[in-house]
Amino acid sequence: MMLLDDIEIVMKPEIKLVGYQAQASLNEDIQGNIVRNLRAKLKLDAPHVPNMKDAGMYLIQIYPDVEWTPDVVFTHIVAIEVQESQQIAEQMITHTVPAGRFIRFIHAGSEAEIDETYHAVNDWLVNNGYDEPRAFDMEHWAEAMLSGEEETQIQIYVPI
Repeated sequence: MMLLDDIEIVMKPEIKLVGYQAQASLNEDIQGNIVRNLRAKLKLDAPHVPNMKDAGMYLIQIYPDVEWTPDVVFTHIVAIEVQESQQIAEQMITHTVPAGRFIRFIHAGSEAEIDETYHAVNDWLVNNGYDEPRAFDMEHWAEAMLSGEEETQIQIYVPI
């Protein structure tokens, strides 16, 4: 469930990330638990990454410039924020989210219900004049969510 009364425009500094990435459509992710598996792998490896900023994780979803359907393949990056770029384990990647303005939405509740929140986010964006296709969006998962708590908040950031 999206918290409609807690939508705000925020400035985010550059975010340096270390993690894993995969190319998959939404349907492939749902069928194969791709993001969930990347998150589990990163959760095991994160304690060994130097310069980690906090215990939360990011999901960056980078979209191709095509008409979106659940079968369009896009990039999923599951990562942790670090102080600076560094040497990383062989299968890991680095990614930098540029500083900028974002609209922040909050999903409250089970991760299984986040699709409903994304529908509400997209409706809100269209109804408020932010209907240009976006290159990416970003979720920040708090440490509480990663520890398995069912009812938590996921922050969704849409660049503007």
